[in-house]
Amino acid sequence: MTLEEKYTEMMDRFRADAFTAVDEAIHTIYCDFAPHLDTDTDANVSCQASEIVTEILSGNFQRVDDQTVCASGHSGISVFITMTTAEYDNIRKNLLSMMQACPKDLEIQSLKEQLQRAWER
Repeated sequence: MTLEEKYTEMMDRFRADAFTAVDEAIHTIYCDFAPHLDTDTDANVSCQASEIVTEILSGNFQRVDDQTVCASGHSGISVFITMTTAEYDNIRKNLLSMMQACPKDLEIQSLKEQLQRAWER
């Protein structure tokens, strides 16, 4: 066997081994790791969204302008939400409908007082 033939044989083996290694690596990435990364991403997004909704419901948000609020989660992600007065009222009404009677009565009394002050002006 000549040196050139030996070199050609060695390069052919190297190409086959390299192809097998790359094929196995790609298979591992797409079949073994990618599904878990996708699931993890979904879980992270769900957790962050839940955290921001909790912050909003807890009243932990800042008013940006007349119709926009900004809520931030512990991860540092901030969400800007534009809400009309009607949408805000709908959220408030839905939350009040789930509360006990006492807070509802206090809210009704507060609204009556606001109306009375508005009529007096």
